[in-house]
Amino acid sequence: MVILDHVRECIKEWKCTSIKASNLKSVKFLSPVMMKANRTQTLDIILKEKITTGDSQVMKIEFRCMKNDELIALGLWYFSTDTIQ
Repeated sequence: MVILDHVRECIKEWKCTSIKASNLKSVKFLSPVMMKANRTQTLDIILKEKITTGDSQVMKIEFRCMKNDELIALGLWYFSTDTIQ
């Protein structure tokens, strides 16, 4: 599973909803990820909802991906609230 797929799944679980439409506003990969099959490694996803005024049709989620306490990716994902069920 690629990193962004994992982030999307975490957002779905966090919000307890299925997500139909989204817009990945920004993403920055800071370090390559080399997951090794024979080693236990962790990939932690930190999510934070951004509260904005005036645009109630869009939910904005900031994310940070950590592997063994190293920041490997971060970004901002927009979800249309009318497409969240």
